[in-house]
Amino acid sequence: MAILLLIAGLIGGGALVAHFYNRQMEAYIASTSFMGIGDRYAVLRALRTGDTNQAAAFLEQQLDGQILLYAGMKSDVPVASLERSDIRLLMRVRDYRLLHHYIGDDGGVDRTVAGILSLTNKYVWPDAAPAGPAKK
Repeated sequence: MAILLLIAGLIGGGALVAHFYNRQMEAYIASTSFMGIGDRYAVLRALRTGDTNQAAAFLEQQLDGQILLYAGMKSDVPVASLERSDIRLLMRVRDYRLLHHYIGDDGGVDRTVAGILSLTNKYVWPDAAPAGPAKK
């Protein structure tokens, strides 16, 4: 009898956890989608009004945010274990930023993003293919 109660409790508890997890994921996805809509609206509005500098600034800020998000999601992964495709993309972004220097907040975010992009240097990742122009 105790085993049946334990099994019923595990099943019920698992279903409850799954329900709340799904609700949290739906809320996160909706929130992320809403922010994406706002980001794209701002860029498109700047482009349509001819303010390409502002559009580029919006995109640079979004790029910083995505780099920070990526780094946060991979913070527990050793650099040597990162996917080579990830490193190559970060190398292309690093090279892009060398050509088109962007100063966002000129503080913590800029330093953090630069530090993340520095993970692609040849001393930390010596066997990664050299960065080149992005392939279409």
